[in-house]
Amino acid sequence: MPVADWGRREYTASLEEMRRLRRERRAGRIADTLILVEHPPVVTVGVEGDDGAAVASGLPVVHVERGGKATYHGPGQLVGYALVDLEPRGRDVRRFVHGLEELVVRALAPWSLPATRVAGRRGVWIDGQRKIASVGIAVEEWVTFH
Repeated sequence: MPVADWGRREYTASLEEMRRLRRERRAGRIADTLILVEHPPVVTVGVEGDDGAAVASGLPVVHVERGGKATYHGPGQLVGYALVDLEPRGRDVRRFVHGLEELVVRALAPWSLPATRVAGRRGVWIDGQRKIASVGIAVEEWVTFH
């Protein structure tokens, strides 16, 4: 899978570009792609989120189509966005999210971090208590983004 390194980029500009690339992927004009980026401080609020605490933080808040609640993005965090067509993969969103979580667990193993998935909770956790990676995606026309 090709990897696109966007460096540091504002969240809203990244989201706009991801939406454009999602349409390109749906049309078959580009391949599945992993986008890596770092954002200036921002809180994104997914469809299950409440922005009360996010607004109180004083940081910019962006409401997005992805699942999940509020998530902070900021300097020093590597954010990966998977732009993947799920149509040839059986349209199985849960399996795809599970796969993303397992990918993070395996990526952390060389650093001897005890990362695991926790039943009933999204993301990747250290010792089942501390979240080290959030996982949230949006899917339109069976192509993932966000």
